[in-house]
Amino acid sequence: MSILSSDMLGRVLDVVSKRADEKNTEKLRQLEALTSETTDLASLNKAKLQFPWFWVLISIFIFPLGLWWTAVLADSIFGFPFDIADLPTPDMRAWAGDMIRWLFYVGSVTAALKVVSK
Repeated sequence: MSILSSDMLGRVLDVVSKRADEKNTEKLRQLEALTSETTDLASLNKAKLQFPWFWVLISIFIFPLGLWWTAVLADSIFGFPFDIADLPTPDMRAWAGDMIRWLFYVGSVTAALKVVSK
């Protein structure tokens, strides 16, 4: 009895151990794939931020929006007699907010990359 139960217990433990190893191996493969994909995306973003034409194209959108935003803020602070109109649609307001946030995010990432690269 003792020999049978210890042999069966050993087999059960071997099966459980083998399944745990298979699950850990699969999780490790998934983690390696995710790490590889993240590294590739980081390399692409770094290359994009170092490309001068990227900044030219971005400035086409950001510069007029920044001027408008500055005019709105100056009008609200100093109360100029002329009225700076709000953007006409909620979609345009959302887009403007996204562009301003995106500018600060990209600026922060660029500054971080310069610090890390030195």
